[in-house]
Amino acid sequence: MKTLGHSRIGLTMNTCTHLLPDIERAAVDAVAKKPFG
Repeated sequence: MKTLGHSRIGLTMNTCTHLLPDIERAAVDAVAKKPFG
């Protein structure tokens, strides 16, 4: 919120939450590429 200069958390949440599915998918894809063992 402070980093983006928003005065209210609601604005930050409404602006940024649509990014979460893409970020989650990228994280899952990155982990899936790592070998386990």
